[in-house]
Amino acid sequence: MRFELFVALRYLFARRKQAFIYIISAMSVLGVAIGVAALVVVLGVYNGFTTDIRDKILGANAHIIVSGPLAALTAPPSDADFEKMRGGEAPELSGMAAVLRRINATPGVVGSTPFLYAEGMLSSPRGVKGVVLRGIDPKTAPDVLTMLDNLSSGSVADLNASVEGAPPGVLIGKELAQRLGLVVGSRVNLLSPSGQKTTAGFQPRIRPYKVAGIFQTGMFEYDSSLGFISLAAARDLLGLPSDQISGIEVTVKDVYKADTVAAALQKELGPLASVRTWMDMNANLFAALKLEKIDVFDLYVPIVEDVDYPIAFEDAKELVKKATLPLGEEYQKLLDRAFAERWVDVYENDGKQSGAFSCGVFGVHPYVLMNFAGTLNDAFTLAHELGHSMHSWFSDTTQDYVNHDYRIMVAEVASTVNEVLLTKYLLKTETDEKRRAYILNHFLESFRTTLYRQTLFAEFERKAHDLYAAGQPLTATSLNKVYHDLEATYYDGIGIDADIDPEWSYIPHFYRAFYVYQYATGFSSAVAIAEHILTTGDASGYLKFLTTGGSDYPLEELKIAGVDLTKPDTVRSALRVFDETIDELAKILL
Repeated sequence: MRFELFVALRYLFARRKQAFIYIISAMSVLGVAIGVAALVVVLGVYNGFTTDIRDKILGANAHIIVSGPLAALTAPPSDADFEKMRGGEAPELSGMAAVLRRINATPGVVGSTPFLYAEGMLSSPRGVKGVVLRGIDPKTAPDVLTMLDNLSSGSVADLNASVEGAPPGVLIGKELAQRLGLVVGSRVNLLSPSGQKTTAGFQPRIRPYKVAGIFQTGMFEYDSSLGFISLAAARDLLGLPSDQISGIEVTVKDVYKADTVAAALQKELGPLASVRTWMDMNANLFAALKLEKIDVFDLYVPIVEDVDYPIAFEDAKELVKKATLPLGEEYQKLLDRAFAERWVDVYENDGKQSGAFSCGVFGVHPYVLMNFAGTLNDAFTLAHELGHSMHSWFSDTTQDYVNHDYRIMVAEVASTVNEVLLTKYLLKTETDEKRRAYILNHFLESFRTTLYRQTLFAEFERKAHDLYAAGQPLTATSLNKVYHDLEATYYDGIGIDADIDPEWSYIPHFYRAFYVYQYATGFSSAVAIAEHILTTGDASGYLKFLTTGGSDYPLEELKIAGVDLTKPDTVRSALRVFDETIDELAKILL
């Protein structure tokens, strides 16, 4: 008998005089058994959950994503290619085909397919929903995305139009289909916000589609907001060239060796290629499943429910007038004149430009364009644009032509003062808790998108110029890194996915140098001015500021209204209001 077994039996089956040792031994064995059983159960649940999450993620995403300029990924012609070209022959493969050939030849790669990433709006008779669109190749995509092989109905092959002139197909998730009341064969419209310029102004691109299939991944995020269309249809919707792609999706034999294959692809395709694995793109999730991850994209999810807040234009006019009463009698009379003389083009119309703006005209009066649809947001828009108009009017009627136009740094102050005054008036008079929460959240979103986000944009712009000044090349990779690092700094504590990195590339304000900073300074100034007026009842300094136009430096003009941006007090005051607003919303929600 082995010594270990002898000792175990000796203490487990003790004599009667040693019964206490037996009890202790039994309890010890039982405790170890329970502990091991609990550990096995927990590990089993954890591993099963991890595997399930992994499989669902990889069902809708590739193991590796390759992105970068197509020209940079394409291999230069070989000596044999040059010989063929000298003889008048074309090389065997070029462009996209050459890139796919090199990727598929890499050891460990099973398949690859190009894709085009886009965002749009899907509309049906039942409603409208924002979707993330993936343009794919119907022939090769099922080899990479396993979810396309398991559609609950329909077929990937139907993404292409069956006959000439027929609408192309779109694949959507089950949750999205149920929300919009769609089945296979239903007709829908896809709208691209990128739009196009026409003789009637800026118009979004709208294309008809039919539902070619419905998928169900089991993940609500995918099933409710993801759609697939063909590459050709995606390029047509976005108005892109026939060879435009966002990248190439790659599938490998062993998902846990994706990093090894990715390293080989990086070496093959060169430094201008961006190669990321599924583990890189979901690192936080798989590193800490025990934690509830908050992603940067969650910032766009409303934390309060939408409320029914219909408001007619006549009521909106009265609301704006009541909110701006602290600005005095002259301001009120000017608002009455604006409404009486129809300075505002109120409603939507055929061929009318979307959005809203105020246009000052020296020697006449400002003009306001709106597309009023009867919501509370439209009332805020009216207050905002009339703030611009009053600024233009007071400046135009006080200054000469040379100095009548105010500078960009103070351009958003008057409009935002009106919005803050309207917010404060609504919070003072509204008693319904849901509506109050909606208004508070609207105010907080203004802080986030104007004060914080625009400051991030301004710092990104400065860093980009710093790179250029230092002689560094401005590549997509370098700018992506700058933007990613800033997102991680400004939104510390939440997951910063690599998909947010190229967000800078579609911010149009970056193409107008050093423009975005004024949103943050203007918002901070407006909050401080409105707080001062409501606290003291004295709007004289602010009204004088409105008359200055471009007659002095913006910093000096703001000092007339009681704002000194050479000191941090104004920004601190705005942040204090932000904290107070959060506390007030928390009392309602918690």
